[in-house]
Amino acid sequence: MERKIKVFLGRLANYAKQEGIRIALVGGSVRDMLLGRDSFDIDIVLEADAIDFVRHWFPSSKKRVYKYFRTCSVWTDIGRVDFATARTETYPSCASRPLITPARLEDDLFRRDFTINAMAILLKATENVFGQLIDIHGGKNDLSRGVLDVLHPRSFCDDPIRILRGIRYVVRFGFRFSDRCLELIKEARDKGYINLVPRDRLVDEYHLIQKEPIPERVFEEIKRYLGIDFCPL
Repeated sequence: MERKIKVFLGRLANYAKQEGIRIALVGGSVRDMLLGRDSFDIDIVLEADAIDFVRHWFPSSKKRVYKYFRTCSVWTDIGRVDFATARTETYPSCASRPLITPARLEDDLFRRDFTINAMAILLKATENVFGQLIDIHGGKNDLSRGVLDVLHPRSFCDDPIRILRGIRYVVRFGFRFSDRCLELIKEARDKGYINLVPRDRLVDEYHLIQKEPIPERVFEEIKRYLGIDFCPL
């Protein structure tokens, strides 16, 4: 990770220390660090209101606020940084908008898509900004084995987009789905979960696929796993 990013994270840790809150690098940022890959997505979770935190510490920076989810994107000297309030999510029905409740960092990790994205590194206000790795779902082990596994059986019902995201990881990293994932993908295909997703979210995912190194392979794998020609435009 570039030094300027570490310096920025150290500043964040210092701000959080002043306010007496825990702050962590999470998700794909941690995954890519453990893989030794450059990460262009900096995702931060706080055990505090992320929007209030950003407004206080980055008053003049360009921001995009998502009030319902209590998240905020900020454009900084290292690029865009995404801040999220640690939370739990409950889905009333398949592909529905989740109900949000503030929570501890460990609880927040359980709402993630795959175990490899359900890890966090606590940030410290010291020269070595990276502290404890929090990996309560075996993500590091799955990462070393190249396996994609969900955190609970309702994962693809809650958010069918996770299947498409998983297929992107299969192609990008050369990973494979766990046996449990394959069974849940078949269930999602048989029950048509992907058809319940709002069109704007499908379009967003389509554009993300186009940014992959080999997008055509991703579309081929979507056809293989879900039996659809994915083009929501």
